[in-house]
Amino acid sequence: MLPVMSRRRLIRSAVWGSTATLAPLGLQAARTDGEHLAFGAYRNGDHIGEHHLTFAAASGRLQVAIDIRFAVKFALLTVYSYRHQSRETWRDGRLVALAATTDDDGERSTVRARADGEWLVVQAGGGSRKLPADLLPTSYWHESTIARGQWLNSQDGRVVRSTVEGLGPDRIEALGRAVTAMRYRLRGDLDCDLWYRDGQWTKLRFTASDGSTIDYVLESARFGSAARFQPRPAPG
Repeated sequence: MLPVMSRRRLIRSAVWGSTATLAPLGLQAARTDGEHLAFGAYRNGDHIGEHHLTFAAASGRLQVAIDIRFAVKFALLTVYSYRHQSRETWRDGRLVALAATTDDDGERSTVRARADGEWLVVQAGGGSRKLPADLLPTSYWHESTIARGQWLNSQDGRVVRSTVEGLGPDRIEALGRAVTAMRYRLRGDLDCDLWYRDGQWTKLRFTASDGSTIDYVLESARFGSAARFQPRPAPG
C-alpha cells in the first residue's frame, strides 16, 4: 500500500514552518536476509519515512508482509503519525487473503479480504461485498500487477482505477548506484510514476498537494520467488 490517502495531510504538516521535521518512527534496520524490498521515502531530497516489504514462499503460497511508518515532529512533539501494515497471501497467482490495518494520525481502519470461489470477498468500513477474483491490491511490488488498470485499495477497501502509460527505460538511482528501469505513469484515482527492473518494484514518485516531490528510493533488496510470481490472467 502506498500512503495515497494520507499524503495530503502528511505534506501539509511538513510545511508548517522551518522547525517542523518529518522523521521515521523506529523501524528495524532494513532486512539483509530473506526476500525483501526496503525503500526510503524522501520529500524534495529529505528523508521522511520508510516502506518495507518481506516475502516468504512455502507450500505453494507466497506471503507478503508490508510495513509503512511515518512521523511528523514539530520541535519535540509528534504532530502527525502514519502506520500501515498489510499481510497478503497468494496462491497460483491469485490473492487468497489480505489483512490490513492503518492508523492515520489516530484514524484507524481495517480491510480484510478472502477468496471465495470466483469472487474476492472484501470487508471494510463495516460492510462486506464481493469483487472480481482477479482484483489485485495496491502494493505494486511486481511489474505485472500494474497492467490491470484497477486495484483494491488496501487502506479503505475501495476499488481504484487509473490509466497506465509505459514510458520506456529510464536511468534512476537504486541500491546506491545508477540502474536502468522501466517507467510507468498512472493517472486517475492514483497519480504516480512507478519504475521496475527485472519485474521488481524499484522506485516511486508522485507530486504532493503542496507541489513537493516525493520519491521512494530502493535501499535494500532480495527478490527471488517473488520475481517468479505471475498473477492469474484477467478475464477476457
